[in-house]
Amino acid sequence: MASRLNPGIVILSFLWCLPLGAIQAQDASLSQNTPAQQAGKVNQAADNAAASWQIRRVVIDPGHGGKDPGCHGASAREKDIVLGIALELAALLKQQHPGLEVLLTRDEDVFVPLNERADLANKARADLFISIHCNYIRGSAATYGSETYVMGLHRAEENLEVAKRENSVILLEDNYKEVYGYDPDSPEGHIILTMVQHAFLDQSIRFAQLVEEQMAAAKRRSRGVKQAGFVVLRQTTMPSVLVETGFLSNRQEEAFLLSKDGQRTVARALAEAFDRYKAEVEEGVVRLPLVADQAGEAPQTTTPPAARQEPPVRAVKVAATASAKEAGPAAEAPTVAVRPTPLPAEAAATAAPAGARILPVEDLASSTTRASVPPQVHFRVQLAASRVPLELAEPRWKQTGFTVEVIQEDGYYKYQAGRFGTFREAFAARRQLQNRGFADAFVVAYEGTRRIPIKEARSRTE
Repeated sequence: MASRLNPGIVILSFLWCLPLGAIQAQDASLSQNTPAQQAGKVNQAADNAAASWQIRRVVIDPGHGGKDPGCHGASAREKDIVLGIALELAALLKQQHPGLEVLLTRDEDVFVPLNERADLANKARADLFISIHCNYIRGSAATYGSETYVMGLHRAEENLEVAKRENSVILLEDNYKEVYGYDPDSPEGHIILTMVQHAFLDQSIRFAQLVEEQMAAAKRRSRGVKQAGFVVLRQTTMPSVLVETGFLSNRQEEAFLLSKDGQRTVARALAEAFDRYKAEVEEGVVRLPLVADQAGEAPQTTTPPAARQEPPVRAVKVAATASAKEAGPAAEAPTVAVRPTPLPAEAAATAAPAGARILPVEDLASSTTRASVPPQVHFRVQLAASRVPLELAEPRWKQTGFTVEVIQEDGYYKYQAGRFGTFREAFAARRQLQNRGFADAFVVAYEGTRRIPIKEARSRTE
């Protein structure tokens, strides 16, 4: 069911995360300090916000639509393929994160101007914006693979002006300084918004990296993370990416993206990237710095059409029971490979045995069933995920120091280390595992065999 967003005050999601008292104290003290002191205080505000950041709302943007077909393959139209992927992704996100609000810029074949897509995300105060597209290159039928774009640095000043304009509505309110804790027209407000802009770019780059990693894990070719001045990226005021899922100029990739299996594969890769990103952000693994590390600049390969005046855009809200059209059955609860060998909590977090068992994939069918696993809330450290079983001959797999389980979840084989009663113990184990070669390891939470949000698990165990 489609629903329209009510117009309202647009405040950057990052600023909503700051405690009101902290913002007011911050604003009052900034004006009495030197620029260096101001920068230090603002950076401290970023650290404080990172500790309380929660991803509550995501906007998925299927590119093109209606009179704008996007690029064409031999028989496929971009607008149809990206809509199919977007619907699959929306269904997966709701299945995996029931409390997450998912909005689509369109859920049918209609035209939505570019500026209105960004405006929808801004008004919704989204925490992440994912625009889905297909690529095309003339005269090069052999080129294939995915690439994920973030905003180019040459558009940074324009993006900052967007953020300032979106927040200028505050000035129309009485006592806006007391209510919001800062003046958007003041030098202090400029410092805060500049910091937020850089933090968003840093987070965009991180999510883009995770997308490309998961595309590669799904046996697709990754062409990497790039930067460009796409309108929907430079007009949004939250972490935003544009995913080029593949080339319709390549016949094999066109056939893959046109198929239901292909669209589900891409959607699962995006959902897995989101899963990892959400876990990192909400547990403070991705810090919000003043200046982000930048990806290399790359030429734009597809240019969205210029925005045109059309009727107001609809925000399509995805219900908790939503599923993609013709989607397969909902993923079952994860199946535990075998009963793990428990390790004492303190020993698991501080001392690592020389070798650790890896429970083989072939034991999945004959191992402990879901019904026999007690529904205890616990934490694990996820090391890897793959559509096919991994080769475990690398030395790092023999030196984890923890029992590693293999579960099947959402079409992936997931490799998870240990079972911990508290998040603190799991986080300490995660750091050890990163030092042992698993750089992308992150903490996940389960109740028995049902995956649950980290926040919920922490509230029930701390």
